Amino acid sequence: MQNDSNRIEPVFGESEASDRHQAGPPPFDPEPEPASLHPAVQFAAIAVVVACLFFVGERIYVHYQARQAVKALERELESLGTYMTESVEQAGAAMEQANRESRARTAAAQRQQQERIEQQRRARMATTEGGWLAKNCADWTRTWNEMKAATAEREMKKHCGRLERYLATGVAPPGTPRASSRAD
Repeated sequence: MQNDSNRIEPVFGESEASDRHQAGPPPFDPEPEPASLHPAVQFAAIAVVVACLFFVGERIYVHYQARQAVKALERELESLGTYMTESVEQAGAAMEQANRESRARTAAAQRQQQERIEQQRRARMATTEGGWLAKNCADWTRTWNEMKAATAEREMKKHCGRLERYLATGVAPPGTPRASSRAD
């Protein structure tokens, strides 16, 4: 039994603290000693947490501001859309009114122009030149109606064309008898 000699026997009477140190902490100690961190590590951990909170808070605030800006833009666009719709409707009504007035002025101007043309035609017809050209047109028209000859038709078109040109322009063709004063 040689192995027994190397064996360490417990000695009674040693202090209780050394027994605890050798045996480790009791398994069910009601108040274990808190593990303490180095103050620099504690400060670094707190700084990291504060920095994370600051970053997250900033992101939330930026997101909030962006959302408020979008809502403000939506309200402005809605009011602008309403304003634009009303403006377009008003502009359309004003344009329609202007078009009606313009058409009325144009129609009145055309009627006046037509009336002036008719007055000029009647005045030109009352002249010596107009009377002579109208008599030639009527004579050749009557001849063509009676004979239906190609020569009569050609002469009718020639003399009636001269009458129409004179009534439209006031310029009598050569060979037309002239009056002493013109009505134009």
